Amino acid sequence: MDNHSFDNNKVATLEAIKKAKRKIPMYTGISLESKQFATGRMTVLRRSLQDIFEHALEDESIWKWLRNFDLSALQSMKYRGWAPSRPYPIDHPRFDPEHPDRPKHGNDTNWFYYYTIIIDEKEYWVNVKDHKNFGEVIYAIEKDEPADFIIGHKKSDIENVYSFLPGTGAI
Repeated sequence: MDNHSFDNNKVATLEAIKKAKRKIPMYTGISLESKQFATGRMTVLRRSLQDIFEHALEDESIWKWLRNFDLSALQSMKYRGWAPSRPYPIDHPRFDPEHPDRPKHGNDTNWFYYYTIIIDEKEYWVNVKDHKNFGEVIYAIEKDEPADFIIGHKKSDIENVYSFLPGTGAI
């Protein structure tokens, strides 16, 4: 694809996100309830669509998915596991050598849930924050299986009986 088409698709995706955001309540987002979600409820905030886009800057399959965003698509996600909020990498400008384990998303979540979804006939990993105020909030869609995800359900920070296996993608 040439740069002109790439730029046009990027602009069209950003316009579609703006339009979709207008349909999402400003302070509460839209919540879906389903037994398939780890907590029984998934929230899409206005920021969620922008976050997905910003984490997939070169993935036109996700852009296409965002241009045609439909909440019902989230019903096809399959729960796979969870992972702790990761610290900043050493080369990141916000890395704090005095607190090297400080989580990158520590202000709003301590861990992420992971789901898979099919987009353009490919399996993608949906990164969902366990947001301190909103519960499960869709955050990013990634091509690759997270290296540190743990199969099972997050129980607590003290006892996590069923979540002890490192992720392998196979359940």
